[in-house]
Amino acid sequence: MATTKVTKGVIADNAVGIDQLDVTDGSNGQVLTTDGAGTLSFSSTPTFSSATVTGDATFDTDTLVVDSTNNRVGIGTATPAYQVEIENTGSNALLVLDRTDGAACFIEGQATRSAFGSVGATPLALAYNSLAVVLVGANGAITVNPDGDGFTFPTTDGTANQVLSTDGSGTLSFSTISPTSIADADADTKIQVEESLDEDVIRFDVGGTEYMTLTSNGKLNVTEIAHISSGTLEIGNGDEKQIFDASGATIQFQTADIERMRIHSGGQITASYQPCFMCYPSASFTASGGSVKYTFASEAFDNQNEYNHTTGRFTAPVAGKYLFMAELALQSSVSALSYAGIGVRVNGSGDVYYGGWGYKADGSSNSSSAHYGKVNSTVILNLAQGDYIELYIELSGSHTVLGGNGGTYTRLMGHLLTA
Repeated sequence: MATTKVTKGVIADNAVGIDQLDVTDGSNGQVLTTDGAGTLSFSSTPTFSSATVTGDATFDTDTLVVDSTNNRVGIGTATPAYQVEIENTGSNALLVLDRTDGAACFIEGQATRSAFGSVGATPLALAYNSLAVVLVGANGAITVNPDGDGFTFPTTDGTANQVLSTDGSGTLSFSTISPTSIADADADTKIQVEESLDEDVIRFDVGGTEYMTLTSNGKLNVTEIAHISSGTLEIGNGDEKQIFDASGATIQFQTADIERMRIHSGGQITASYQPCFMCYPSASFTASGGSVKYTFASEAFDNQNEYNHTTGRFTAPVAGKYLFMAELALQSSVSALSYAGIGVRVNGSGDVYYGGWGYKADGSSNSSSAHYGKVNSTVILNLAQGDYIELYIELSGSHTVLGGNGGTYTRLMGHLLTA
C-alpha cells in the first residue's frame, strides 16, 4: 500500500501519481489495466477477439462510420447515402479487390467518368451465369465468347472504306475489298462492276465463264440459263428453252408495273395493250359517187383509243405489221352499181387499198325487184410508229350505206400482228 494516501483533495486537484497508485510506471504508450482482483498494472494496448456494438459506430471521425438507423456504412464520409459509400474529397474514390498473389480489380469514381478494370496485366472479363462472355485484354482488345468459338476485334481503326473481316481463326481485322469486283478465293467466280475503265457494265462470272451481263442501258444479257426457280415460276433450258409455272397458274408480263401480256393456264395468250379496234357508222347514210374519205363515229371497242373517231384516223403506236379489214353493206334497192369498193389509205397519199371492186345488180336481173350489195377488203400494212390510215369508199354512183346496229353491217377493223 502506498505510503502517501490518495486524499479527496488530491483527487480534486487531479494530482494522483504513480506514488499514490503504488504501481511501477510502464513504457510509453502502455495503458493501466486491472486484473479484476484489486491489482493495477501497465500493459500494452488490449486486443479484442470479438466485439458486439449496438447502435452507431465511428472510427476516426469518418474513416469508417456505421449508420445503424439507415443500415449504411460509410468510408470517408460521416453521412453515407447508400448501403456502402466510399467518398474521397478532392481525389478519386477507389475500391480495390486484391488477391494475395497480386491479381486485382478495381472500381474507381473519377471526376469526369467512372472506371472498372483490372490492376496490372490481368484481363478483365464480363460474365453471364458465371461464364465469361466478353474479355478486355491488352491495348483494349475485346474478345467475344473467349472460352468458346469466339473472335477478337482489332484495337486500332482501319483506313476509310475498309471493312471488318475474319481470318476464320478468331481474329478480326480491317481489310480493303476491291471496288470493282467481288470474287472467291481463286477469282474465277466473281461479280465485276468494271472490267475496263468506265465500262459501266456489271459482269457475272462462274468458274471462269461469263454467264450474264447488265449493261448501262438496263439490258440483262444471259449467255445460258440452265435453271432459275422463284416460287412456282421456273425458267430453264434443259432439252428445250422454256418458261413455265409449276403451279398451273397464269404467267404475267409487266412493264412499268402494268400487266402487258398474260399466258393463261389453258395456254391462251392475251395482251390488253395490243392495238385492236372496230369502228362503224353510227347510222345509215348516203354515200356519194366516186372515191371519198369517210369517218366512222362509233366504236365497238378500241383497246388504247388509237382510232380517232373525230378525224377518222388510226395512228400506229409502235412500228409493226397491221391487219386491216373493211366491210361495206349497201341498202337494198332496184338501182345498180357497176362498181363498189372500200379500203384504207396510208398517211393521206398514194393508192387506196380497195383490193378490187364489187358491184350491185339492178332489179331486172332476176325476179326480185331489189338487191342488197356487199363488198370488203383485207390488207396487211407495214407501218412505222406514227403512221396513220384513213377509210375510203368508192361507188359508181350515190347510194345508201347501211350503218349503226353495233357494226353488224358496215365496219372498219384493225389489229397489230407483229413487229
